[in-house]
Formats: sequence, structure tokens, C-alpha cells
Amino acid sequence: MHTVRLVAGKGGVGKTTVASALALWEARRGRRVLLVSTDPTGALGQIFPGVGDEAREVAPGLEAVELTRRVVLARWRERFGEEVYRVLRSLLPVEREILDYLEGVPGLEEEFLLSYLLDAEASGRYDRIVWDSAPTAGTLALLEAQA
Repeated sequence: MHTVRLVAGKGGVGKTTVASALALWEARRGRRVLLVSTDPTGALGQIFPGVGDEAREVAPGLEAVELTRRVVLARWRERFGEEVYRVLRSLLPVEREILDYLEGVPGLEEEFLLSYLLDAEASGRYDRIVWDSAPTAGTLALLEAQA
């Protein structure tokens, strides 16, 4: 059974610490775990030095990744940008700069982040995903985007 565990709350209450401890606990129980941080403070790198925007092993059975807004939007552009541009270009006289504008569309970042989590879960590489979320307001916006 695959599980995504969400650690959420106000900023500065220890979400990253709790998420990291939970992920380590799961890994030490023999599970393959992905720890994903979407907290814009980037504190995960203080616990696991070297964590970046690609999942990498930080302990036996535990991979970690920090997904900042910049990283999420760059991945969206890499995965969908050219297709979106071609469709818009077929309808309107637009240039590639339209993609810069589209990156500000409400919900785009949240939708792509949820897609990342679902892809990771569906990959079969992990038994557990522990998600260290952004502070409450950002997380609520993300969860509303899924509804």
C-alpha cells in the first residue's frame, strides 16, 4: 500500500523537523521513502545537506527533494511549455513570452506540484511519500486546487 503523509501547519512550528523524523522512521522500518519539501524556507537542506531539486538518497531507503516555486515552474515549462505554446500559437499571434505570463496563472504551480506527487506515488519506487508542506495558507491553496 502506497501512502502520502502530509505534514502541515503554520510557519516555524517544526514541520520540516517532524517530516524528516517521520521519513527516517519509515525508512528505518525497511520502507522506500521519498521526502518532498515544498516549504519555501528551504530548511530541509539544513537537516540533510546537499538536498536539492532532484530526489537523491540522504539515508538508506530515504530520498529527499526540495521543490521551490522556481523549480516547479521550470519543470512545468519543460514538460508542457512547448505543447501549450504550439496550441496557443495555432489560435493567436503569440510569442514564446506568453509562457512567462502563463506561469502566473493561479493554481498552475499547485496543479503541477500535485502532479509531481501523484507521479512519484504511481512510479512504484516508493512505499511512502512524506510531504513537508508550505505554511498553512499555501497548503490550503494547494489542496483547494485539487478539489
